[in-house]
Amino acid sequence: MINQMMQKKIKSKIKEVEEKSSCELVAMITQKSDEYTFIPIMYAAVFSLMYPMFHFTFFSVTNLENIYNIQLLLFAVTLLIVQNSYIKYLLIPKSVKHKRASHNAHKQFVIQGLHQTSNHQAVLFFVSIKEKYVEIIVDSGVSEKIDNEFLETVVHHFTQKVKEGNFGEGYLDAIEMCSNKLIETFPSSEHHDILPNDLIIV
Repeated sequence: MINQMMQKKIKSKIKEVEEKSSCELVAMITQKSDEYTFIPIMYAAVFSLMYPMFHFTFFSVTNLENIYNIQLLLFAVTLLIVQNSYIKYLLIPKSVKHKRASHNAHKQFVIQGLHQTSNHQAVLFFVSIKEKYVEIIVDSGVSEKIDNEFLETVVHHFTQKVKEGNFGEGYLDAIEMCSNKLIETFPSSEHHDILPNDLIIV
């Protein structure tokens, strides 16, 4: 995923920014944001239910028991095929994957305690690999002074790196792109480093 050397670079970069800014930065990566167990079942059900229409269109002989047995077989075979991880992720609509990944990102924001900083200036850099999804979530103290357009630009660049498989470079570039803005807008004060600087792998 990301080797130890790159993880150390990410940690060092976060620490560097936090020493000059009152913001808390957290980097997180996960292999996937959902198991999508409903996808194989959904496709298997659709194909098996569609079979009678196909049968009556192309065949004149009708044996309901045979049709039923073919439906069961079609359901089982489709279920087995779509359970393959590669095939399953190809069949999941992009909008579904991104919705699930975004939900996971916001859930992790709370689980990791980013919403509990005293100044509400936490920033989460989140990546979900299977979904090829990137999101930067900021707490209220940051969102009041940094607009979404800037963050979307960073996310766009970060996403391109993720799609290329350059996860480590993506994190470093994203943190670097945000650093000047965060340091300038939220200069260091009596700030306590309460959140982990290590890359969190979930």
